[in-house]
Amino acid sequence: MGVVAICSAKGSPGVSTGALALTLSWPAPVVLAECDPAGGDALPGYLAGQMPADRGTAELAVAHARGRLREDFFGNLIDLQPPGQRRLLLPGISSPTSAGVVAQMGPDLAALFGDLDGQGLDVVADCGRLSAEHTLWPIIVAASTVLLVVRATLPSLAHAQPTLASLEAAAGHPQNIRLLIIDQGPYTGEAGRRLGVPVVGVWPWAPRVARRLSQGGVLPRGQRLIVEAHRLAHTLHAGLHRKGVAADVR
Repeated sequence: MGVVAICSAKGSPGVSTGALALTLSWPAPVVLAECDPAGGDALPGYLAGQMPADRGTAELAVAHARGRLREDFFGNLIDLQPPGQRRLLLPGISSPTSAGVVAQMGPDLAALFGDLDGQGLDVVADCGRLSAEHTLWPIIVAASTVLLVVRATLPSLAHAQPTLASLEAAAGHPQNIRLLIIDQGPYTGEAGRRLGVPVVGVWPWAPRVARRLSQGGVLPRGQRLIVEAHRLAHTLHAGLHRKGVAADVR
């Protein structure tokens, strides 16, 4: 199935920005699912609060309790680039207090995401920091590719080690885990070796682009982060649909 879960350890910012950049660069119809138990960012950020906050995982959890998860799923999506219906958003919760209720539908939501491949839709799931309570582990476990976002610094790599152990123990298929490095640092070249996980991309720290992604606005063309997001999106998509496994490293 075409599901990519993107997550991080403590002290590794960039998950939401990276997930949105991948979604906007994806070469096929895709759903950005904001599954972070800390809350969603795209609705108040990239969409600048211009859409009504009446759709998303919290509303879907209510539908799930009524046995209507699949029936109400598409009605909870927002077109990020209308009217194309190629970049869709499942908004995340607006308050962490809803995380426990949303987590109850984790297994059924993961199964639904897997079935979207048959409808020509891939999924990029922003799962946030894995140290958070109510992490949606069923989605991470079921994903074809898991991207762990790290920075190339000793503190970030140190935090990533126990996170990787938990991730590998839960997922049971460590061959599908890849590193996405945000911001080159002194340990960029050896991050993969230190953690024992292949690096699939190295993105620059680009505050200007990140601000546009998190607060709305036109993305500057040709900026390296956008170029790298485009390259990685195409690599991940090709890997998912060629073998159904994690993308090859560079």
